Amino acid sequence: MEISAVRICEQAGSREDLLALLLQADPDRAMVERYLHDGRLLVARSDEQVLGVLLMVPLDANGWEIKNLSVDARYWRRGIGRTLIQAACAKLPAGTILYVGTAPEVGWIVQFYQSCGFAKSYTVKGFFLDHYPQPVYDNGIHCKDMLYLRMQLPNQGDENRYFAAQNYRI
Repeated sequence: MEISAVRICEQAGSREDLLALLLQADPDRAMVERYLHDGRLLVARSDEQVLGVLLMVPLDANGWEIKNLSVDARYWRRGIGRTLIQAACAKLPAGTILYVGTAPEVGWIVQFYQSCGFAKSYTVKGFFLDHYPQPVYDNGIHCKDMLYLRMQLPNQGDENRYFAAQNYRI
């Protein structure tokens, strides 16, 4: 499916219209509703078509977590997820630590986050088993643990060198 220029904007107002896309990345509605109205929700659009979303929440004064990153399957492998991460980084203060959690059993997702500049941080054993009422599967792979990856954004003045090194196009 052909797309024209992609623009990223922060969602203002209702977020419920994006719930179906958010549920593609996190299949438990109750879990998504816990963070749906928190933090910042970035939306990738081409014309009026929603291509993907990224929802991040503050953890503390120096940290944020990407709770949900979802791209419409029709637009996978076109740089939409990477562009959303770049936009999220651009909206956060210098020196911020950005976390993202994913199932380590799904290796390609871990590799994607590492290619965006994240590094493995720690694992919560049994996370999906303990926090979800139904088994969670990603492309047929049973998700059990949660691997957290982290990226520390550059300090003031280092942004251009950092983003150039990561091949970011902001």
